[in-house]
Amino acid sequence: MGSSASRRWPALADAIAGLLGDSGRRERMADCGRTLARERFTIESTVAGMRDCYVEVASSGG
Repeated sequence: MGSSASRRWPALADAIAGLLGDSGRRERMADCGRTLARERFTIESTVAGMRDCYVEVASSGG
């Protein structure tokens, strides 16, 4: 890990500590995460992505 990354650890620790003390913010973030996952990772999009992978592998001879 580079030196610039190591300098960011204190900020990350502060952000995590802030979340630990703010249940409302944690709940809002969780709600947003669930909504995002439902929108982006539907059965249809997952199946389409897998199909595309199989087609690519099959057409490349691999």
